[in-house]
Amino acid sequence: MIIQRLVKNGTVFRLETVAICAEHFDRLSTADNVCWKVESSDPCELCRAEQRQSDAEHEARQEGWLRELFSDCGKAGLEAWRFTVYLAGPMSGIPQSNKPAFHRMERMLSRFGFHVLSPANYDGEHTYEWYMEQDIRKLLDARAVVLLSGWQGSVGATLEYSVANITKRKIYYEV
Repeated sequence: MIIQRLVKNGTVFRLETVAICAEHFDRLSTADNVCWKVESSDPCELCRAEQRQSDAEHEARQEGWLRELFSDCGKAGLEAWRFTVYLAGPMSGIPQSNKPAFHRMERMLSRFGFHVLSPANYDGEHTYEWYMEQDIRKLLDARAVVLLSGWQGSVGATLEYSVANITKRKIYYEV
């Protein structure tokens, strides 16, 4: 939010405009001689800096398992485009069936040249059983499985994890 604060320094008053979010606003000390007036609700620079730090840490963790995926691909003597990866993760009960997360991961892996099989790419409406049958078939066509964040809370994704584990597919975890 954009706030204006009136600061009294001795006998002089100074009006300052500050960009800060509600969370950081709550952290500020409410010192004497300071008045606050909320002007708007945009994210503050502190929030943007924290988000950039969080994004950088997330990218570093992602890079770790991607490096392992490339290494395993090389050990198999395959080019990335010949290495098929299946995406597993939560879908039921999540807005837009969590398709944005699946599409983001699919784009990222595809940019690196991997052939990606994703359960988020079906057309039409089908039963849960139909989707799971198709998903298991796709999984069995892949050499590896990437489990998206939150997979542990999904019945379907835990089933896919079990199938991947039993059939000795390499499993990678999105962090």
